Amino acid sequence: HVFLVSLSEDPGDALALGSDTSSFVALLPDSMQVDIRKEKDGLVAKYRDLPEHPVCMDAQARWPLTDTLSIPRVGFGTAAMGGTTVKTVQAALDAGLRLLDSAQAREWYDEAGVGVALSRAVERGVVDKKQDVFLTSKIHPRDFGYDEVVEAIEGSLRDLQVDTLDLMFLHFPRCMPHICGQTRTSDEDFVESFRAMADMLARGKLRSIGVSNVSTRDLEMLEDACIPDGDGGCLQPHIIQNWFDPFHADEDVRDYASEHYISYQGYSILGTQWRHRAGSVGVNPV
Repeated sequence: HVFLVSLSEDPGDALALGSDTSSFVALLPDSMQVDIRKEKDGLVAKYRDLPEHPVCMDAQARWPLTDTLSIPRVGFGTAAMGGTTVKTVQAALDAGLRLLDSAQAREWYDEAGVGVALSRAVERGVVDKKQDVFLTSKIHPRDFGYDEVVEAIEGSLRDLQVDTLDLMFLHFPRCMPHICGQTRTSDEDFVESFRAMADMLARGKLRSIGVSNVSTRDLEMLEDACIPDGDGGCLQPHIIQNWFDPFHADEDVRDYASEHYISYQGYSILGTQWRHRAGSVGVNPV
């Protein structure tokens, strides 16, 4: 059966629906729940307040990323905003979000605009200091190579107007025609770029490092390279950022992350990536 239920503004109302079906519960906006059950006169719907939906969380709730650093569980991606970046990022900070995700890919992101928005948020008293906002950026594979990555990190620090970056990713493990044109990179470039990030981590320019859009093969390559972590072990990414939504579960990489105690962060979790896939005709299945 399909029921169309109309609830009035009075929480004490009960609407008799009639017919015959099993009881069920529906969650509603504004922390409300409706219980529909069978009684002797038919089906009755009643709704009540919920203290807090178990799936929902505070926008500033955090997850431990390293021994000394935690990351907000919910973040704000800043891709494809163009000239609205400053205004939109300010609105996100006003709404209470405290993780800003940017990148050096100028065709998709305005990293300098994120820096401006954060500075203005401090000036307006929305946040007490820049360190209260977790900043993420990503290095494009066209800038791979040890020296190039060091220079790229310094560039992000200038654009974001900070001395230290909370998290830096390698945006992709390698160049591909649709993101780099004719530029090509090798597996060795990927490993050396991660090594450069590790050294900038040791120098205090970065607080954590990660990789994005990777496969288990890419992760195994870093594991085999065994870049020293300074404590006699091998440094692994603190976090993986991959496309993840209900129809793209990324199970192999998530399993690898779990087995190796690496945090996992999903992007495009509401399905926007499907609209960019060949043959999708603009359809988002989520």
